[in-house]
Amino acid sequence: MLGPNLSFPPPSFQLLLGLTEPSAGQAWVLGKPAGNLEVRRRVGYLPELFRYQGFLSAREVLAFHFRLARLPRPVW
Repeated sequence: MLGPNLSFPPPSFQLLLGLTEPSAGQAWVLGKPAGNLEVRRRVGYLPELFRYQGFLSAREVLAFHFRLARLPRPVW
């Protein structure tokens, strides 16, 4: 399951974090089911080809990521 640089290939990592749904089977991360919110807070994921939408401001991008991580939005 590890890639050539000893990392998880993106689809595997996305499944483990619950970013995509598996077609079958189960996975566990840090003793919790894959996609568990507690696990997602402890594991980071940065896609290789991440692109921000050009129509969003920096503040909107940050607010979006806080919402994705289910974290309280800071007061700016």
